Amino acid sequence: MSAPASLPEEILKSAERGELQKVVKWLRKGGSVGALFPSTTRDGRTAAETLLHAAAGNGHLALVRELLKRGASVDLPSSLGVIALMNAAYKGHLSIVLVLLQHSADLDLQNINGVTALMIAATKGHEACVQALLRAKANPDLQANIGGTALMQAADRGNEACAQTLLRAKANTELLDNRGLTALQWAEYKGRTATAALIRQHTAPPPPAAAAPAAPLDAGEPAVSAPASLPDKIYQSTRRGELQKVVKWVRKGGLVDALCPATTKSGEPAAYGLLHAAATNGHLELVRELLKRGASVNLQGSRGGTALVQATAFGHLPIVLQYYDIYLLQYSFFYEKQYKNVKYPVWKRSSRADSGHTSYRYSHHGVKTVAY
Repeated sequence: MSAPASLPEEILKSAERGELQKVVKWLRKGGSVGALFPSTTRDGRTAAETLLHAAAGNGHLALVRELLKRGASVDLPSSLGVIALMNAAYKGHLSIVLVLLQHSADLDLQNINGVTALMIAATKGHEACVQALLRAKANPDLQANIGGTALMQAADRGNEACAQTLLRAKANTELLDNRGLTALQWAEYKGRTATAALIRQHTAPPPPAAAAPAAPLDAGEPAVSAPASLPDKIYQSTRRGELQKVVKWVRKGGLVDALCPATTKSGEPAAYGLLHAAATNGHLELVRELLKRGASVNLQGSRGGTALVQATAFGHLPIVLQYYDIYLLQYSFFYEKQYKNVKYPVWKRSSRADSGHTSYRYSHHGVKTVAY
């Protein structure tokens, strides 16, 4: 099997600009309609696309028609698994989506991240494209590699019209992504109130309670419920140290130990609370307020870290010690945390009989100091 022909950059640029005659002239001279142009993505991955990808993504309908007439493969993927239909859906080029569908483009083909054209259109808020894809029988319940669906994407972005269209197409509201969240939960913690209300209308009510009483818990076994969800906007306010906004939310019934779902830089699911955010970013007054309101200093994020670990790791001594007052360590003496194979700084309490003071010894990578 021979390697695919190489597409010259100048011809790719012509396709991106919709220069039909230049592209056709190159093809007539023997250029391959399925030739690939190699490139590199921002994150260093090797990528490659065709003339059809370029024309579809840039909205050049006449060129798309010409390429298909000349035998361009409608489902030829780029090196990242992207097909022309996805490019058109991303930019909201409805006329091109329709032409590609007429040529039997694969509605449910997924790229290397498991993403479909429908998910892309829902993410970008292109309602007309979502409608066209659903009319052509695109599957609204396919899940990407991280578990996301088209409905979750619409909920996350607050694309109400797209969510409505997906719900009318019977998109499953109960599916969970890899973080264990539903589309409704995504809408709620992102503060997309209108979209959340729509999803609630289509969410199946809980089944009625059974007539027989539930079996009692074993002695000493506490009932465990899922942690409350912390809205993203409140989490971000905490990171910025906006004390009044955070307090206002808590006064309205927000739980001081609620967790906000998030994603790490490496793409792993995570969850953090108000105290984590305030301690990490050095907001002493907010830390005081949260502790006063009952925040659990030993509450762990989804990856095991506590506010103490965060404050110590980021070197926020005022959070840990303020003169002789202890804001975090008064709850957690002799605390040591091993986190993702990284040894975080450790504070240890010891009493000084000669002065009556308590010292806190800080050690990090073999360096020790004492603070009073």
